[in-house]
Amino acid sequence: MTASYISSLSALALVLLLCKLALDCCLRTRDTKIPHRLLAEYTMQYRSLGCNIDAVIFRTIKGRSLCAPTDSDAVKERIRYLDTLLKSQTTTNTTYTKNCEGCKKL
Repeated sequence: MTASYISSLSALALVLLLCKLALDCCLRTRDTKIPHRLLAEYTMQYRSLGCNIDAVIFRTIKGRSLCAPTDSDAVKERIRYLDTLLKSQTTTNTTYTKNCEGCKKL
């Protein structure tokens, strides 16, 4: 392989990585109240990691992504709810969901 070929491959890999990062970022947020029962998990989005805005990305039980502002009291309450829910699920090995029918007990 020549040096120009390796350089071209490196540049292509960098462009693909940057495109992937851009696709994963929320471009705007909405401060709507989301019912607890619809939420499955959340992730944090930070400007310092390449996105344009800070946001909380909620994932619903149906797989939808909802972008919410980080400074909203309702959003902070949903985060506390999910943290409590996920913590209780990881501390007990006997918690089963409908997605885990036939799973072995740990």
